[in-house]
Amino acid sequence: MDKLEFIQLAESTKSYVLNFLTTFDKQIIQLGPDEALTEFLCHYGNTWSKFIMDKISMTDVFSKEEYIILEKIELYFYNLMNDRPKGLDWNMISKDDYMNIKSLIYDYLVLVHELKFF
Repeated sequence: MDKLEFIQLAESTKSYVLNFLTTFDKQIIQLGPDEALTEFLCHYGNTWSKFIMDKISMTDVFSKEEYIILEKIELYFYNLMNDRPKGLDWNMISKDDYMNIKSLIYDYLVLVHELKFF
């Protein structure tokens, strides 16, 4: 892959991240937490998609601050996935987890859209 392809991959990943985070509630309701979080972690993240992150980190599409917040989101999702009840139907997120996720999403969206408030 050349530099242009890396940039296109990074832009595509950023578009996916923005879409997922702005429609987080819809994703959780339609797909359920298990499938929604798995989908996000497979499309973005050092833990599950290291090859993607290695390629796009060479571009300037994501800022350092974005990476920091997204790493927190990724880690939170990853921990939720590992702590979920094994062998049980997992169709709910606790209110505390939901509020923590929404807080991280808020921080990211304010940063990306350079909003003074959201």
